[in-house]
Amino acid sequence: MKTKIMIIALLLLVACVPFIPSKQDISIPKLYEGSQGVDVWFVQNAPPNDVFEGQLFGVAFSLENKGASDIENGVYVVGLPHELTAREGVVGRFSLKGKSVFNPFGESKIIKFSAHAGELASQVARVPAGLSVDVCYPYHTEVSAQVCINPEPTIISKPKSVCTPSAQSFSGQGAPVVVTKIDVPQILPLDNPALVQPQITLSIKNVGRGFVVDKYRFADACTPRGGKELYNVVRIGGYLSELPLDCRPQELRLSDKENTVVCTLPSGLEKARGSHLALLNVKLDYGYVDKKSKQIYVKRALS
Repeated sequence: MKTKIMIIALLLLVACVPFIPSKQDISIPKLYEGSQGVDVWFVQNAPPNDVFEGQLFGVAFSLENKGASDIENGVYVVGLPHELTAREGVVGRFSLKGKSVFNPFGESKIIKFSAHAGELASQVARVPAGLSVDVCYPYHTEVSAQVCINPEPTIISKPKSVCTPSAQSFSGQGAPVVVTKIDVPQILPLDNPALVQPQITLSIKNVGRGFVVDKYRFADACTPRGGKELYNVVRIGGYLSELPLDCRPQELRLSDKENTVVCTLPSGLEKARGSHLALLNVKLDYGYVDKKSKQIYVKRALS
């Protein structure tokens, strides 16, 4: 009897011990990975692959923010061919939170509206009809990296050197426009012999599936007002150890070739600091355009 009581007591004691997860049990969401902004897709069977002339049918598409930037007042525009009409729901605004610790997948929402298939011309049994959704929205990329700054690069090594300057390469950063490379930090002389000026060169690229546009005119990209001057505009700013950088150009025009930006520290840096690790923060501001299309068929009504 005493043995049974001891076993029950041990079981109760074990049940009361709190579970403390190990490092392997803790999964930290990787927010600044991937190269997408908004993912657009049509809901299955909305619209259906085939509709009859004169039929009223539902259209639904999903907008999902798969990046790390929040979106405020983005624009969506649905394109309909002349075979299809809709009274409302084809133009609108949307806001979506980006990935976070509390929502590692980002926010999403579904847009719904009704469309009507028109009458077919005589002798026509079936015609293709393509629908499209354009989404235009403001977005940004944030990059943080530790860089090694050596104020006296001519001195190759010191017994107590903290680090060695080197280049760094990157892939996805939770956004479609990324800093692909940070070159080896360079050191420029200043008039004050006790100071030097760090210079950092960045390589920037659009690795997403959409188009880059001016952040301040992103909505125009979803209208006929958009011209060539609207596209491939990225604005750059940054800090080195919380000191503001002067990045040139501040407004970059992306091209298919290598896009580089040179950032310098106007305030300079004391040589006496020696080699050290500094936190580099870079922010890219831009607008972005994504598009999704689907083709359906309008068939002659059964007689």
